[in-house]
Amino acid sequence: MIELRNYKEEYIKDQVRLGFEATRDWVSTGQLPASVIKRIYESNENFTPETRHYAFKDNEMVGYVISAIDREIDGIKEASMQFPKIPSKDKEIEKILMEKTLT
Repeated sequence: MIELRNYKEEYIKDQVRLGFEATRDWVSTGQLPASVIKRIYESNENFTPETRHYAFKDNEMVGYVISAIDREIDGIKEASMQFPKIPSKDKEIEKILMEKTLT
C-alpha cells in the first residue's frame, strides 16, 4: 500500500537519491544535490511543504513529485509541476502522485 506524505526536511536525502536514480538516463534534466535543494527551499518565501508529495511503501520512499503555486490572478491559482521521480517506473505510484498533485 502506498502512503503519501508532504515534505519534511528529513526527506531530502532520499529525494536526492531517488532523483539521481530516476533521471540518470534523462537527457534534458538532472538531480540537484541535497545542499542546493535545502538552500532553495529555505530561501524561497513562497515555499509550501504541502506542494511536495512523497510516496512511501513499507516506510521506504519510492517516489515523489514537486509542484508549486506560482501566482494567483483574479482568484485563479497558476501552478507548475515537475515530472514525478519514480526509479521503478511503477505506474500505480505515478498515478497516485499525479492525482494528489492535481487535486
